[in-house]
Amino acid sequence: MKRVVRVKVLPDGRQLDTLIGKKPDSPPTPTIRYPRGSWPRRSAPDAASPSKNSRASAKRVRLRKPQRATHSSWAFAQLGAFISYKAVRAGVPVMSVDPAITSRRCTRCGHIDKKNRPGQDRFACLDCGFVEHADIVGSNNIAHRAAENYRAQSTSPGAA
Repeated sequence: MKRVVRVKVLPDGRQLDTLIGKKPDSPPTPTIRYPRGSWPRRSAPDAASPSKNSRASAKRVRLRKPQRATHSSWAFAQLGAFISYKAVRAGVPVMSVDPAITSRRCTRCGHIDKKNRPGQDRFACLDCGFVEHADIVGSNNIAHRAAENYRAQSTSPGAA
């Protein structure tokens, strides 16, 4: 009987192999393969070792060349098609919004400056002093821009 192996990469970089077609009556047998050099060690944690949340402890996944593009790519066009399909089905309007400058524009006063982003995750307006997480400010700006585009589209004379 032909043996087929199904490989699944786990979030921590290990690979889960399942042997299919071993015997007709038995369930598939999972085995875990560790990438080279990452076999789990049973030792006490050091005080000098980095914490789990630091970037230094992030593990990289080693993949074969044909799997690299599949592993690291994201199908944004397919995601957009799924969102628009589901929105039409639910009767919800979908609008594409240009995300340019949304992370640099203040939600309160509208001031745009590159220095409004002192860090990757922090937004601090230089004019009004508004401080918030950068992702929240960007998402609010995208929502306001979508609402403006929707109002402009629905009030235009060519709109039905």
